[in-house]
Amino acid sequence: MTVTELGGGSAYHVHLNLALTEAVEEYKQLGREIEKYPPLTEETATPELDRLSYSHEQKRVTVILLAAACVEAVANFYLATKSTPEQFAVLEWATIIDKWAVLPPLFLKESTFPKGSVLDQDLKLLQKR
Repeated sequence: MTVTELGGGSAYHVHLNLALTEAVEEYKQLGREIEKYPPLTEETATPELDRLSYSHEQKRVTVILLAAACVEAVANFYLATKSTPEQFAVLEWATIIDKWAVLPPLFLKESTFPKGSVLDQDLKLLQKR
């Protein structure tokens, strides 16, 4: 396994990204295994399909939590480099949407966040989940 610096982050950010990448691959692999079976219903349930389905859902939760942690970590890293310690103590408790949409223009006047964009929709969905 190769550890690659991810553009100014810390080892913590690298490890979060590696864990997310691994979890996504495991999630995809479980999905490929499930595709070998008919859709899970009361009639098609088998111990193996049940096990795969439960494992797939558990991995989905892992992916969502790690994705949220990665997005939050990047936002906090940015805010920590752009704000004073006193400002950061307040800003770190902002919602993830605010950290990506509202706060960057306070530090970079040319920064805009495309409302309604795929990024906006994905962040809202991630926060909701």
